[in-house]
Amino acid sequence: MSPYNSNFFKVNWWVVDGEYPNASNQCGNGACVTVSNGCLCDVEVENTMVFSSIPNVTEANTLTIGSSHPDCDYTLETELSADVLLYKKQGTPIFSKYTVFGVMRNGKMTYLTNVV
Repeated sequence: MSPYNSNFFKVNWWVVDGEYPNASNQCGNGACVTVSNGCLCDVEVENTMVFSSIPNVTEANTLTIGSSHPDCDYTLETELSADVLLYKKQGTPIFSKYTVFGVMRNGKMTYLTNVV
């Protein structure tokens, strides 16, 4: 982690005290380090499964983490849905954080991972 890194991205914060760290609350009352006009925080990434049954197209399109085309280690599960393809990773349950859904988005097949 570096205060000089110029890669920025949005984060979904799970906040215990009701406020995420920012300059106006002294970066979470000292939970993070103040850097320029912002905060530099240690983070943990947690991948959690979203769907435990086949979603419809609208639901599947709420997923935000993409996937490459599922090949070698994945099996296409057939006859689950006409609109959403489901790829199961070998050695895992049919619905897990490793499940990949294929949906048409703007006329192109898009692959989305079953995680948030």
